[in-house]
Amino acid sequence: MDEGIGKKTRNSLYWNLSCRIPYEVLRFGISIIVARILDPEDFGIMGIAAMLIFYCNSATNFGLNNALVQRKEIDSSHIDSVFTVDLAVSLILTCLLFPLAPLIAIFFHSPESEEVLKVLSVAFILTTFHDLPRALLRRNIAFKLISIVELFRSLSMSLITLVLALSGFKYWSLVWGQLLPLFVATIYLVYKVGWVPRVRYEHASMKQIYSFGMWNFIGGQLDYFNRHVDRFIIGRVFGPLSLGFYDKSVTISRMPLDSIAMNINAVMFPSFSRSQTDKKELKNLFKKAVVLISLINLPILFGCCVVAPYFVLALLGEKWAPMTVPFQILSLSGIVMSFKGLVANFNIAVGNYKKYTIRLGVASLMLLVGCLLLAKFGIIGIAFGVFLFSFFLLIITTIPVKRRLDMSWMEIISIIFPALLSSIVMVSLVKLCSIVFFTSYSIPSLCSLSIIGVASYVVVILCFRTPILNEIKASFYRDCSVLWKKTNSLF
Repeated sequence: MDEGIGKKTRNSLYWNLSCRIPYEVLRFGISIIVARILDPEDFGIMGIAAMLIFYCNSATNFGLNNALVQRKEIDSSHIDSVFTVDLAVSLILTCLLFPLAPLIAIFFHSPESEEVLKVLSVAFILTTFHDLPRALLRRNIAFKLISIVELFRSLSMSLITLVLALSGFKYWSLVWGQLLPLFVATIYLVYKVGWVPRVRYEHASMKQIYSFGMWNFIGGQLDYFNRHVDRFIIGRVFGPLSLGFYDKSVTISRMPLDSIAMNINAVMFPSFSRSQTDKKELKNLFKKAVVLISLINLPILFGCCVVAPYFVLALLGEKWAPMTVPFQILSLSGIVMSFKGLVANFNIAVGNYKKYTIRLGVASLMLLVGCLLLAKFGIIGIAFGVFLFSFFLLIITTIPVKRRLDMSWMEIISIIFPALLSSIVMVSLVKLCSIVFFTSYSIPSLCSLSIIGVASYVVVILCFRTPILNEIKASFYRDCSVLWKKTNSLF
């Protein structure tokens, strides 16, 4: 891999993380306020509609946008053909959803979700115009613009939701908080990329990407199934209230995954694709990505698990108490899923998408059976089923990566060992302090335990000296030095 791609990858990671982390802190605070204003059932109603809308949305593109990113060479015929297929399917789904919305509402025992489904169906069309220019930016590893747009969209979503919730719009605040920022972000992306939508289909061009696209589509459907089958079962069996508790547990436990790990994975996908013939560079990129994810996500999610009672009762309030244990279990699952996303992107980028998809299908069957069997234990049982599935899926999908990079399990474990050991020390100290000193579930106790956890983790992790850690730190210091010199030259 040439230095240009390496530099683009680092810059993209900086932009993704520097834009996301400050926002995530703000989004986290706003989500707490919104959760105190709205009822769990409001989140359950939105969860039912979003689960179906976002599934259909993922089905419209057949994985073809990722094919545009993965292919070495594309032209306007590929772009126009992918857009045309996506738009046609989106229009069909929009027309189908209106007559089906009443039946879906009856199925989930949630009459309110009927109108929500109809309104959210607009997202089908918007996403068609949003995702293609975004794919073109991803292909060029131009994550600076993507990060800025996503930051604006996410921040707008949080603020609009908060304002509408304060104004008494209940679950509609969640609906319009999703749609309005998507509309604005779509217009800006189309304009900024300079893409002109054209309805044109050339089968000869599409044949070149159908193979990757269809396998990627199947994998995408399985991924979506895995992300939502637990909520589908809860919504059908236990109703919107229990779904509200579970959905909030999922949302908060996935924040580190969605804001950090997925952004790292998104940057690494085109980098893996461009370097797929260079085993040495691939291995180096993979190791660095694993270290980055482990350094950030492990302490956050282990910390969420140990302070969950303080977080739920002190910040969200007593009405959210039933989500405490599922939140702890799903936080542990989130640790596993952080690495699973990286493994998935690697397999797809280097052409192992068939092997990955088959393994994903086996794990998906296990998840369905596990959730159905454990449903008798309520949302706690289903959360535990998700954890078992996550661990199993990570193991079987990492096997092709090991073979491709000639890595052993011990080598992979050694990469995450510094962050893992530091997190275990942190959790042990925080748990001890919670038993001895901070026995009340209050905000001061939560803040004190959080400070103790962060401080202990930083102290332990700084004691480690490994080649990968040293290389990452050297690159970071070097880039910061360049940035500092550029900043000084402006004044």
